[in-house]
Amino acid sequence: MKKIVPALLAFVLTALAFNAQAPDPAGCEQKGSLKFEAYRDMDFYIMTLSMNQAKPVTREVIAVKVVFQPSETVVFLLTSENLSKEDADAFLNGASPLARMSSGEIDENGKVKPDSSLVEPFGKYQATFPVSIMKDKKMEVFFLVKREGKLQSQFVSRADITNVYNFGMQSYYSLR
Repeated sequence: MKKIVPALLAFVLTALAFNAQAPDPAGCEQKGSLKFEAYRDMDFYIMTLSMNQAKPVTREVIAVKVVFQPSETVVFLLTSENLSKEDADAFLNGASPLARMSSGEIDENGKVKPDSSLVEPFGKYQATFPVSIMKDKKMEVFFLVKREGKLQSQFVSRADITNVYNFGMQSYYSLR
């Protein structure tokens, strides 16, 4: 019995120490997946973006920017309609997006509220095919995240492009 009491006391103290170090929900990581597809159809470039965020949602993603490199062409920008024009322009950093879509919300399942610029719901968009991307080899995705009332740009993923005429990428991300 004398050996059990110290072991039990050590277990309780260890458990309390781990509980004290557990991050609060605002500090934990938010993981999810992002899928982007693009293909050329005659003179048009058809792009589809979808997201799947795990719960709990600890960061509010209010904009998504897809950039092809090395041309630095912003091929797709998805923003919450609550994002001001000034904040959207700052996120673009002087670039003019090929496709710009506004949404009422981007929910945890990646569903996008349709608006008049959509070809089909859930983030499908049609634009004129940009010749500036023909020699691009990489694609990068950035989020504009609202955390504790402040906006911050966060790099999400990078993918190699072997064929800009028919391109698809799916990646997993973690927001901090």
